[in-house]
Amino acid sequence: MSSSPPPMASQESVDRLTELVMSLHDKLDKYIRSKSQRAVLVGSTEKSTPQETAAHDESTLKNIINVTNDSELKEAYDKGQITHHRFPENKPPGKRIIKRDLMPSELEQERNARDEARKRNIEANCLKWGVRDC
Repeated sequence: MSSSPPPMASQESVDRLTELVMSLHDKLDKYIRSKSQRAVLVGSTEKSTPQETAAHDESTLKNIINVTNDSELKEAYDKGQITHHRFPENKPPGKRIIKRDLMPSELEQERNARDEARKRNIEANCLKWGVRDC
């Protein structure tokens, strides 16, 4: 009852797998490194003008760096290698979603439409009908 050993992988397949693993490792390493070089300050309110907000953010950043007592960090800040921005950067505020409660008559109409769609789907024995939210 001797079984033969499993076939060996070819060098070509091993090389491809090695390239794939190295590529994934490099991308992941770059991603982790970039994330580890960021800090997020939550709860800093905006001031009345964008200039005041930027000045406040700059002073807050400088205070945080001074509190760390890290000479490398202070040197990088002095060289301009440390920056700050508000998120999302360079984007005007988007459209706001406005929600309102439906009136009882609208709720009833929506329920009736859903019931009708359900009945038609049962008759058709498939999901052919539906009701979109407005």
